[in-house]
Order: sequence, then C-alpha cells, then structure tokens
Amino acid sequence: CKKEQLDQDICYAYINLAETYTAKGEAELAIKYVTKGISSTQEYSNKQMELRGYIVLGWANRLLGNYKEAIKYGEKGLAMAKDYLIVEHALALEQLHKTYEMAGQTALAYSIIKEYYHIKDSISNDENKKAGFALEAKYAFEKEKREIEFEQEKTRVAYEATLAEEELIIYGMSGGILLLI
Repeated sequence: CKKEQLDQDICYAYINLAETYTAKGEAELAIKYVTKGISSTQEYSNKQMELRGYIVLGWANRLLGNYKEAIKYGEKGLAMAKDYLIVEHALALEQLHKTYEMAGQTALAYSIIKEYYHIKDSISNDENKKAGFALEAKYAFEKEKREIEFEQEKTRVAYEATLAEEELIIYGMSGGILLLI
C-alpha cells in the first residue's frame, strides 16, 4: 500500500514537473515527463491527473508547433474533463482554443471559446454563491453571538439586582438587630 502511494506521488510529480516545464517553454522536457506521468495515472486509475496530463501534453505540443498532436491530446483531455471537474473542463477548453487559433481553425476556436466563457461564468457564479453562503453563515453566527451576549448581559444584570436586594435585606436586618441591642 505504501509503495502504491509512493508511485502515485511520483506520478503527480511527473505531471506537475511537466506543467512547470511547459510554462517555462521547455516543451520537449515537458513531453518526456508528462508521458511518464500519464502512463502512471492509467496504471492507478487516477482520472483527474490523467486528464491534467493530456491537457499539458496538448499544451506542450502546441508550443512545439505540433498542432495535430496538440489537438488530439487537447480533445482527449476535454472529453475526460467534461465528465469530471469544471475547473479542468475550463482549462482544457482554454488550451484547446489556443491550439485551434494557432492552427488557423478559427471557427473551432470560436466555438470552443464560447463554451469556455460559459464554463468560466458558471465557475464565477458558483464562487459567488459560495461567497454569499459564507456571508449568510457569518451573519447568522454574528447574530447568534450577539443574542448570546445579550442573554448573558441580562442574566448578569438580574444577578447583580438580586445581590443588591440581598445586601439591602442584610443591611436592614443588621441595622434592626443593632437597634434592638
């Protein structure tokens, strides 16, 4: 079990390293590492990392001018992303759009970018909903906190009033006893 986890961690490292090399413009090295990472992800059935690998592989091939390969891997990543995660879906669309655009396939690039903005708006709406829920929760917590503090203050005031009344009774009785003596 520990060996399997270590192998999966190495797989993540390969894909992350490939992504870094691609971002730096070192596409050949990226392809070398992402290929190793993808084969590992397939062995362990890690679909999220596998689709990230295909997105990176498409990106690296685009940088090398291998648009046919870039489109092949970009579409493979996109097909996987549609069934998986919205963030990866948007990333796959963005990379595929750039590839189609650079390959001169403007009609496809346009259709992809429309879908990309639709997905991106969905992500923004989800984030706005989450922020709204967080504000509601914060407001509810603050309201409850103020109510608790108010109840505690009411209890404290009532307790102090009771103490003052008891003191008055004790002083009155002490004074009455002193008068009798």
